[in-house]
Amino acid sequence: MFFSIIVPVYNTAKYLYNCIESILEQSFCDYELILVDDGSNDGSGEICDRYAEKKACIRVIHKENGGPASARNAGINEANGEWVLFVDSDDYLAKDALKVLANEVKRNPADVYTYNYLKVDDKEKILSKEADYIENRYEQFVTESQNVDYIYDKVLKYKVGWEVWRQLFNRDIIEKIGLRFSDNAKSFAEDLLFSIQYYTSIKRVYYICNFLYNYRQTDSSLMHTMKEEQVLPKLFCLGEEFYRFCKKNKKKEHLKRFYNIYFSLLDFHIQYKLDNTQNDKIALIISSNRNALHNKMMKKILNNKDNFKYCNNKRDWLRYGIRTR
Repeated sequence: MFFSIIVPVYNTAKYLYNCIESILEQSFCDYELILVDDGSNDGSGEICDRYAEKKACIRVIHKENGGPASARNAGINEANGEWVLFVDSDDYLAKDALKVLANEVKRNPADVYTYNYLKVDDKEKILSKEADYIENRYEQFVTESQNVDYIYDKVLKYKVGWEVWRQLFNRDIIEKIGLRFSDNAKSFAEDLLFSIQYYTSIKRVYYICNFLYNYRQTDSSLMHTMKEEQVLPKLFCLGEEFYRFCKKNKKKEHLKRFYNIYFSLLDFHIQYKLDNTQNDKIALIISSNRNALHNKMMKKILNNKDNFKYCNNKRDWLRYGIRTR
């Protein structure tokens, strides 16, 4: 089996036909489609069952509602393909997307493949072309330090997108490091954490300039609904979870330079996701929610402040990092 396509489904009956049909209409057919009904109550689960009755390549998992992370994990547990592709149930694949991916995998071996996408509205009208890559190319890491640089300077600063639906993952790597999605109720952005954990164990990324995915822009995404007070505490939890992951998997260079990773993680979200939040409010949130790892990392960041001029582009938040009680 070449691809395992995992689709978490929760109350998206309005878009689900379009999503499933975009997969069934692919010209490359060596795949299994795993539909994970995450406790839907709008008929989405019944739609999944009707498709599974007609198509042998489709399997349906019905489970109690646990969120997208839980649904994706259920899909990973059942996956048999060499490569894992995540598709959200209100989005859809571009024509021949699987054929393009399969051809690139065969011609250009890598540990992960990432690609451009289109933003579309409810009526599938193109809103924007999100083109991070204008040509197909490799990025390769020889040392673990180069891997840290990539995570710190590119992934966490969003020069390379971290959303799992715009990447193709190797299932052997996922299983080798025991990787699963974290509960979003505890940490921020389960996509981001999954991606950077996966990236610690890779040597080569391949960028594909084709637009292979259609992302439907709606107002119900997590980034539209999360309150600003929740962002930083959940980022602290994400940092802790990633730190524990690096310790468990003996990523010595990642632990040695974890303050680089931690800085980049916080700085991007303070600069852009909390752009309208006043400095005194950020200071209060940090002071109220900081933890032992945060204090440890902030001391290292402040000791190496000359290396972090990036943070002063829009505001200087480092002085809020440590406070005496």
